[in-house]
Amino acid sequence: VGELQSNVTIIAEYIMFQYFLGHRDPRRLRKAVRHILRTQLPDGGWNIYFGGPSELSATIEAYFALKLAGHPADDARMKKARQLIMAKGGVEQSRVFTKINLALFGQYSWEGIPSMPVEMMFLPTGFYFNIYEFSSWSRSVIVPLMIIFAQKPQVKLDGFPGIDELYASPPDQRQAAVEWSEELVSWRNFFVLADRALKLLERRTIPAVRAAAVRRA
Repeated sequence: VGELQSNVTIIAEYIMFQYFLGHRDPRRLRKAVRHILRTQLPDGGWNIYFGGPSELSATIEAYFALKLAGHPADDARMKKARQLIMAKGGVEQSRVFTKINLALFGQYSWEGIPSMPVEMMFLPTGFYFNIYEFSSWSRSVIVPLMIIFAQKPQVKLDGFPGIDELYASPPDQRQAAVEWSEELVSWRNFFVLADRALKLLERRTIPAVRAAAVRRA
């Protein structure tokens, strides 16, 4: 009874998807670029719901997709988008899903992505924390993500200049890992500690165990 619309991230990620697979449809890419540019807000950003304000992660994904598809970075609309992204803190302040999308193309470090080991597939259903404690719609996202995190694929983009201009800090000062909270005892520090422990375990995982976990996922 009405048009069902998604926000710009779905269109941007469709462009990324084509480049990730290495099978590009020029006609569809042109249409996607036109759609993204048509939905840009006057302040240079993109929103995540109709009538909403510009949102940082959506704007980063839209900018990256446009640049990926060959839209010139010196275009006035791209410059305006960059200004908004920098005003909101740059890539460093974006959501985890945006960072995952960038990591797939070598534009963000996997070290900065929270760990979700695929070996979690082996936890029994009676265990306090197991895959079936998540809702069905969550599992349909989490399980594929665990496979991605286990393999950390990265597409090589020959000739692509990257998106260093969207970072608030210079390359030699970027901290990929999530920083500790100033409060010694806090939930943030608990999760940061848990994440670093998981990353350490990931590096020592037996390849055969990981492969079996991926098969189960």
